[in-house]
Amino acid sequence: MEARIETAISGHTDWLTGADVSRDGGRFATSSQDKTARVWNAESGAEILRLEGHSGSVTSVAFNVDATRIATAGEDGAVRIWDGSTGDLQRELRGHDGSVTFVAYSPNTETASLIASSGDDATVRIRSGDTGTEFHCLRGHAARVQTLAFSHDGQTVASAGEDGIVLLWSTRTGEMLHEWNGRGGPVTGVCFGEGSRRIACCTLDGSVRLWDVASGQEALSLHLYKRGATGLTFSPDGRQLAVAGGAWVRLWNADPATRLLDPRLEREFADANRAWHDREAKRRETDRQFAAAEFHLSRLIRTRPDDVRLIGRRAHCWAELGKWENALADFAATPPARLSDNVAVFTASAKLAQGHTDEFRRFSLELVDTIDDSIGAREINRRIWYSMLFPVPSHESARLVALAEQAVAGAATEADRRNHVNTRAAALYRAERFEEAIATLEDSIEQRAIGGQVEDWLFLAMAEHRLGHANEAREWLAKAESWLAAPTRKYSNGEPTASHWWIRIGWGVLAREARSLIESSAPTQSTRTPADE
Repeated sequence: MEARIETAISGHTDWLTGADVSRDGGRFATSSQDKTARVWNAESGAEILRLEGHSGSVTSVAFNVDATRIATAGEDGAVRIWDGSTGDLQRELRGHDGSVTFVAYSPNTETASLIASSGDDATVRIRSGDTGTEFHCLRGHAARVQTLAFSHDGQTVASAGEDGIVLLWSTRTGEMLHEWNGRGGPVTGVCFGEGSRRIACCTLDGSVRLWDVASGQEALSLHLYKRGATGLTFSPDGRQLAVAGGAWVRLWNADPATRLLDPRLEREFADANRAWHDREAKRRETDRQFAAAEFHLSRLIRTRPDDVRLIGRRAHCWAELGKWENALADFAATPPARLSDNVAVFTASAKLAQGHTDEFRRFSLELVDTIDDSIGAREINRRIWYSMLFPVPSHESARLVALAEQAVAGAATEADRRNHVNTRAAALYRAERFEEAIATLEDSIEQRAIGGQVEDWLFLAMAEHRLGHANEAREWLAKAESWLAAPTRKYSNGEPTASHWWIRIGWGVLAREARSLIESSAPTQSTRTPADE
């Protein structure tokens, strides 16, 4: 069948980003990167309204059920509601953190005032188009939400985006009802068909999937043999599905009894999907977007449940997000061979974050007990450091100082030696050799281009306080706390710090000790309490 152009329009000065047709078919609206949305006569192609006011690209446009209102979404973070007859601005809705990517009205007359928007912030917001009241902020995606669709009755809304999943939500309660995997990379289009009994999505990898809404079961999968599917819609009777991408449109039979993806292509598709999740997980970890990284790693783990490397990576994502029970469960699935293995240290650190202080102190001293002649200076230094986070028993302090000095003497590089000197200074403080600790730290700070580290400043604050130097103690504490509170932590030479979660836990422990010491007691050379013995 040959397609025929009925109406052509021109007027936008940049790329089109979206379009919608009024229910009566008499008008259609377009949005554009030229910062405008425009309404056109569907028969003649004449421009009827020009909607201007967004400060950036207009990303989406939608009519309400009777076309009395038009909603636009923009890169400026706003949803704007316009009078459908005059083009006058009626309301501006804010709330998304970043660009708004899509906007849609409920197609049902009983829920006609409902408006949904999605954004770069991975959320969907359900609001009243009449009052602007926000009913729900829906959180479940791990990355940018790109597209939305209301069911025909307005009781549910589907969302999809860069994380490759489709989520179905109740507009009444905000509850997530279903989750489906598009299995082909970012989802670019989603729609309902057959009276909302089925839902379909398309992806940038050139796949289309249909599901039965009631059961959640997949009904049909298609492979388009080319990339770049960008949108799709059902025919009114639900029997056909039109899919668009780039300069092409394909029309498919949507009979659920038809399955067009053969087993060989299914395997290739699954392999491509796993490769995409793997790439995205690594990218998100590098960018420190740990919620998104966890999402992709979890999808990979579903296909490789015994891959301890993936489980360990996900454990770190949980820890960076402060979800300690999840982190500990994953660390437990990657058990260490030895007490000194990183997994054991990470497990102890995660428990410390939950408040298990005594357990961590016992662990750190046991770690020191495993030091023998086969261990190099760098490893000695690493093991000692964990015991420096808390006061140590008096009978251990001399041994820890001696081991720290052994690590300094055995340092293989100058960088290692400077790091080991810091640990030696901490050991001197724990041994109540405060003047030596201060001298060692000051010498280390002078030699380091970054001007010392936050651990140095905290130990200096405590040592100065123990020697009765109140002003110096408070100055060092203020420097450390100011640095810790900064949104971007950099040392004096501009060098940023990696700030891994287990390092941040140590900083927090020392900062709380220093604050408690300086606030709760007068400067004095106080000695150990019986609890420290």
